[in-house]
Amino acid sequence: MVAQTIATSGKLNNLAINADTRLLVITAASGISGIAGLATGRELVIENRTGGALTLHENDTDSTDINRFAFAGSIPAGACQKVIYTNGRLRQVL
Repeated sequence: MVAQTIATSGKLNNLAINADTRLLVITAASGISGIAGLATGRELVIENRTGGALTLHENDTDSTDINRFAFAGSIPAGACQKVIYTNGRLRQVL
């Protein structure tokens, strides 16, 4: 699994990731409002290594419409959340 680490703090809007990234490791951000450049059917695991909760902001207008999450959530410190990009939104995989 190809991993990419993001060490930017604050809320991440329209986060651009590498085309081959499948594991997104977040080490400093407080939240994510959207992830850019995903193709339909692409799955991504978001791992929270911030030491606190990582908020996933639902339909947040700080990110472009097609980059937004279709659900609100919080990833506890040390945990992961799998998402899939379908129909122009990032959706939770249960």
